[in-house]
Amino acid sequence: MKDKKQIQVCELCETEVFGAFCSQCGREINLKRIDGKYILSEIGSVFNFEKGILYTIRELLLRPGKNIQDFISKDRKRLVKPIVFIIISSLIYTILLQLFKFDDGYITYSFDSDSTGNSIFE
Repeated sequence: MKDKKQIQVCELCETEVFGAFCSQCGREINLKRIDGKYILSEIGSVFNFEKGILYTIRELLLRPGKNIQDFISKDRKRLVKPIVFIIISSLIYTILLQLFKFDDGYITYSFDSDSTGNSIFE
């Protein structure tokens, strides 16, 4: 007696699946096991070390205009995405600020006694 092969259905879009990926939404059918290797790969993808955060910093320092123009019009895979780059840069800045305390009060508030700003802060 032949066993009939079970028809797999995508849990996300509920279409029949033939193979490892759903042809409708692109979701992988067999999810990967969450282990140490998976967690390290996810952290690496969040910080975009595989796409090159150091490469992006170097290219933006050496050729900022050309790289931004190429990112917009040609190739978006070489550089880290702008939002992720801003988040990582601000995280690095905050950590360095806390470790080395190089912030020496470049933002100060000084108002006259009869100014509008003083009345708002009161």
